[in-house]
Amino acid sequence: MKMKDSDIKDINKRTDEWERTFNAVPDPIAIIDRNFRIRRINTSMAECLNIEPEEAIGRPCFEVVHMDSQPIINCPLRKLLIDGKIHKKEIYEARLNKYFEITVVPLFDDKGYLDGAVHIAHDITELKRLSETLKTLSLIDELTGLYNRRGFYTFSEQQMKIAQRMKKKMLIIFIDINGMKYINDTLGHKEGDLALIDSALILKKTFRDSDIISRFGGDEFLILAIDSDEKTVPIIKERLEKNIEIYNIEHSNRELKLSFSVGIALYDPDLNQSLDELISQADKEMYLDKKRYYGRND
Repeated sequence: MKMKDSDIKDINKRTDEWERTFNAVPDPIAIIDRNFRIRRINTSMAECLNIEPEEAIGRPCFEVVHMDSQPIINCPLRKLLIDGKIHKKEIYEARLNKYFEITVVPLFDDKGYLDGAVHIAHDITELKRLSETLKTLSLIDELTGLYNRRGFYTFSEQQMKIAQRMKKKMLIIFIDINGMKYINDTLGHKEGDLALIDSALILKKTFRDSDIISRFGGDEFLILAIDSDEKTVPIIKERLEKNIEIYNIEHSNRELKLSFSVGIALYDPDLNQSLDELISQADKEMYLDKKRYYGRND
């Protein structure tokens, strides 16, 4: 039976509308068959991959999209082809330097059999980077640039697990600036802030990049010295005292003179010690050192 011209026009119109809609979607889209081969891609996908749409047709999606010889690990399309359900996955595409949220939606034929999938890639790069920036900011002390209390706990707990597994000792060093109340009350809070900033610089010079240095709160600093033991203690103290001395000599024209009270606790993987217990122990040692300091300077 011959189709009417009006029917043909209607089909062509619908096809044209579908094509324009498919290519108007800003997210990259691919239609893929059961054998991972691409049936078609929209304009956004072609632009994202820097190819012509026709170049992708008939080729494996993992070859075109990921430039790989097989599907990626935990491929959402592979899961869909097994259970016929919608799947989502976040991926980082190294060659594009972008993050995507991938959504795959099953396609069924007129008999209800799974025929393939629609693969939608939503660019979440900016959202991901903003999230990472906010996460970093939440772990950093704004004034000194050191880790804050949350940052210290976040990274120190990770290091404790590693040290426990590797049977490595570590040191918790609790440091408090001496005379901070006098600095704030007499010299002003601007000098107090400067004391905190300069103290942070001294600690950065004293400890290694691998150590976790934090402003724990107020005028208190807490450091986790990685892979350190009892033999390291005098070395750290000597280096710290030397750096404080150098600082005070270089700033001899200022009324502000820095000095620290220091308490140290040893983490031993063979003992059942929590991070809070070690901090408390180092804190007590620091206060004993502070009593000695004020006893000498009364």
